[in-house]
Amino acid sequence: MHQVWDSASSVMLFLGWITFGIRIPSYLVESFDLISSIYFDNIFHRRLLLLPTTPTVSLSHPIPSSTTTNSIILRWWFASKANAYKKNIEQFQLDDLKEGPEDEEWFSDEHRVPLKRLLDRYGSNMTHGLDPVQVVKNRLKYGTNTFETSNSMPTYTEGAKVIKSFFFGLNTLIWLCAVLSLSTSAVIGFFYQGHSYGAELLFGTALILVTIISGFSFYYQEFKSARTMKSFNQLITPHFAMVKRDGHFKEVFVDELVVGDIVKLTYGDIIPADIRLIECHEFFVDNSSLTGESDPKRRHSICTDNDPMESKNLVFYSTGAVEGHAKGVVVAVGSNTVMGKMVQLAGSVEAKKAKSPIVSEIENFIKIISIRSLVVGLIFFFIALALQFSWQDCVSFFTEIIVASIPEGLNLTCTMLLVMMAKSMASKHCLVKNLHALETLASCAVLITDKTGTLTQNKMSIAHLWFNDKFAEADTSEFVGGGESSEGDPGADNKSEKKTFNKLDPSFKALARVARLCSRAKFKPMQGDVPIFRRQVNGDASESAILRFMETQFKNVKKYRTKHKILCEIPFNSRTRYQVFVHEIAEKNHISQHFVSIKGAPEEVLKLCDRILINETEFPLTNIWRNQVEQAIQRLGSLGERVIGFGDCMLPQDKYNESFSYISDKPEFLNSGLRFVGLMSMIDPPRAAVPDAIRKCRNAGVRVVMVSGDHPTTAVAIGRVVGIIAEGNETLQELSDRKQLPPDQISPARVNVAVVTGSELKRMDSSQLEAILTSNKELIFARTNPEQKFKIVEAFQKLGHLVALSGDGVNDANSLKKADIGISMGITGTEVTKAISDMVLLDDNFTSVVDGIEEGRRGFENLKKILAYSLADNVAEMWSFMLCIVLKIPLPLGTMAILLTVLGTDLFPSLSLMYETSETDTMRLKPRNPSKDKLITSQLITHTYLQVAVLEAVAGYFSYFATMASFGFMPLTLIGIRNQWENRFITDLQDSWGQEWTFPARKRLETYSQTAFFVAIVIMQVANVIICKTRRQSIFQKKMTNWTMNLSILVALGLTCGIIYIRPFASFFGMTSLKGIHWLLPLPFALFLIVFDELRRLFLRQSHEVCGTYHKMLSF
Repeated sequence: MHQVWDSASSVMLFLGWITFGIRIPSYLVESFDLISSIYFDNIFHRRLLLLPTTPTVSLSHPIPSSTTTNSIILRWWFASKANAYKKNIEQFQLDDLKEGPEDEEWFSDEHRVPLKRLLDRYGSNMTHGLDPVQVVKNRLKYGTNTFETSNSMPTYTEGAKVIKSFFFGLNTLIWLCAVLSLSTSAVIGFFYQGHSYGAELLFGTALILVTIISGFSFYYQEFKSARTMKSFNQLITPHFAMVKRDGHFKEVFVDELVVGDIVKLTYGDIIPADIRLIECHEFFVDNSSLTGESDPKRRHSICTDNDPMESKNLVFYSTGAVEGHAKGVVVAVGSNTVMGKMVQLAGSVEAKKAKSPIVSEIENFIKIISIRSLVVGLIFFFIALALQFSWQDCVSFFTEIIVASIPEGLNLTCTMLLVMMAKSMASKHCLVKNLHALETLASCAVLITDKTGTLTQNKMSIAHLWFNDKFAEADTSEFVGGGESSEGDPGADNKSEKKTFNKLDPSFKALARVARLCSRAKFKPMQGDVPIFRRQVNGDASESAILRFMETQFKNVKKYRTKHKILCEIPFNSRTRYQVFVHEIAEKNHISQHFVSIKGAPEEVLKLCDRILINETEFPLTNIWRNQVEQAIQRLGSLGERVIGFGDCMLPQDKYNESFSYISDKPEFLNSGLRFVGLMSMIDPPRAAVPDAIRKCRNAGVRVVMVSGDHPTTAVAIGRVVGIIAEGNETLQELSDRKQLPPDQISPARVNVAVVTGSELKRMDSSQLEAILTSNKELIFARTNPEQKFKIVEAFQKLGHLVALSGDGVNDANSLKKADIGISMGITGTEVTKAISDMVLLDDNFTSVVDGIEEGRRGFENLKKILAYSLADNVAEMWSFMLCIVLKIPLPLGTMAILLTVLGTDLFPSLSLMYETSETDTMRLKPRNPSKDKLITSQLITHTYLQVAVLEAVAGYFSYFATMASFGFMPLTLIGIRNQWENRFITDLQDSWGQEWTFPARKRLETYSQTAFFVAIVIMQVANVIICKTRRQSIFQKKMTNWTMNLSILVALGLTCGIIYIRPFASFFGMTSLKGIHWLLPLPFALFLIVFDELRRLFLRQSHEVCGTYHKMLSF
């Protein structure tokens, strides 16, 4: 029954669109179908199958907007009707399945009712969560946590897509030609009895077949493209949530969540459902996906407002946790979430996907071609009438000129190429979430990248320590009692100056105590037999490095922590750049005291300290000692190591005792005077392939800018290692040190490397920042927070650059959205950043970004080559009909031959150009400016229409006239002979030699000459695809290594031979067998085309060597 309503929806769309030329608004059709979907799915399925169903909608569809009052009213009316039906059906289900008090309100007071009552309502409790039986009950009662994608919308949408594909692009013109041909055939058959109408009937039927085949092919490619993108997105969609079931927290798939589940949330998570918070620790959420406001909002476990949207104890599906961690109970899932209801209110209207710029450019070009074809066809239609051609011939010329002049496969080829590029990137561990991203990445001029995990391996290990005013090398072997220390440079090679430090040294023990307690990192279970440095850790790379080092020194860090109760915790965040714990510690006198441990950026920890521990003695942290610490930081940073500072404090018992309640939002205890205990530095080796990748970027005109949270010295050292700072270039500080001059006495012209810290960036206005970006080729931003990335991206965009940005933290979200291309990390990236980014690096590898740039450039160039190839023979075929009208000669090329070219001989070579490899200079060209460097340029049109196409037309006409002449009809004889040639009653038409020809004999000769013309086009297109292999490089350098192309050439030639030499095929396509000598007629023109284009490329390369750029008039 539902299918009847689906058919009605499709008929509404089809009739309005096709018959009357009116497009029925999609929201009317889709709302109509939604009503039928809800009604029939819920009534018939539920009553017949006895299964509860819940209408599903897509959460990817925003609420539609309208510009007219009538449109808004109609949308509201249909949406309200749909929701009225839905509410009735939902009530049907709830009446049958509901358990508990009849007057209980559903999804209205979950933020206000006492927690115990709420948990009782859902059959849950804080200790055990839900049991398996209650999970099933709640799933039946409240629904599942699933949202259907647009691919699962009612079947009429797919039918509408198929119908649309039949009328997409140039297909509408072909339908017009088919209708005209069939109409002509019908008129001839009805009014002109005895006249042949088979040619028009066959041509019209063939056009319909071409359109259907083209339409289905385009639909299939679009379907495959959507499926490919969906499969990529599934790899990066959050799949799991930490849920308490049967008394234990465990990971479950997000779509298995049910109302009543107790869920753990931590920073970086996407909220998997609507949740009431039970416990919060510095918990902030980003509600921009729901409200559009990007500022993080603090959340509490206490109801603060009667309005659930305003109460701070609720978090909503699709929002992001940006800081802290929390625990909560699920109160709504799936379509019952706030986001789900918002989308339902919109009537599930499918959002229009933004078209890729290249696809839009091609579509605009196709519109121009369509208009041009119609105009040219009409002009020659009236010219033919003026020259007294029959009306049947005039109609045939009109349709044949249109069919000959349009490249039917451009949209299909473009879609296939972009999908192939996306698949190629996926094989290189880079998932492209939308096809537009590849085009934009190919044009990006600035690449802003993180350091840790992207340029480096994100495999940190402790390298050096600093305590007692001495450096020590950390020994990272599995069984060690200490390390080696040196009073000099940690990079010193003088082994005699080093001595083994004692891990029982009180200063080292103080440093180690802070390192062990001020952390939440822990080893994953069941790894007792695994070597320490191979164990997996729950925690970031820095925390993991510290934990592994401490485990080698003292063993069983976990047991040590359990002895000391945690009283307060301040998690690390990008604003403060430190982490704080307060523990209860019993000293030797067994009196418990509150112990503060802090670690973080050394300069931030130093700000909070007023003492320093040196050789068991505490000294005031004077400027002298601060300078000593800062010099140590500089030395360690110059080795490219990340430096962490450590401090501690024992709080006074009179104030901080058992009755004291800590508030982490107001950490006044940090003002109690901390002591600085030492430094640890960790090394994160650069990825081996990064320097080469950065060199490629530099050659390609792409500026690589590093943005790091590390100390400037560390950032500069890594920048030199990976090649962001070129050899010989110096920063202002380095130049100042070498010249022994104050920085303000160094000329800015001598400095070409800018190192900007976050504090400096904060003080700059936009003009100052833009001046730095333009005056320095090499840029490093250090000690920046994620929010400052937004400012950097915006500044580059104001200068007219396309910007690609990599990020992994939740606070990178706004910057990723601001960038032209947002790139998130697949391993270290949070679910929020993966969800909003355009690309995801599965291996967090910087080289994948560079591969993406190269792949995008290769795809753009190959698309240009496909265009150049596809347009050439269209123009040549169009000329065959236009000259036929003007010169009044027998038709040089059969109409079926044109269709054969479209569906056969041109198709495979055109597609083979997608597999062409990059030219050697692809990554040495400047980035493309999309506003200026268009896909379709005047140079491309000139090259295709005025060079290649004209030469192909000349080769075709040469073969045509040569074959006619070989049988007696010289060119001058043929001019003006068409009316006599087509007169079936003239049986004695004389050729140039006086020989008489009957009508059937003339038609056989015409078929032979048309076959010669067709073969000439095929051979010229073989030469054309060879020259289209490369736009700048010599064909002898590129060589014929594209075996897909080589095979496609053989297929095209084999198909040509099969059609003209196999009689049934030859008869159907209006061909005949061709003598071997006549195959040679177009070869000189093909050879000339290859040589001519080789010379063009030679002059193009020489102009580049002389001027540094390629001459525009010589390139396409």
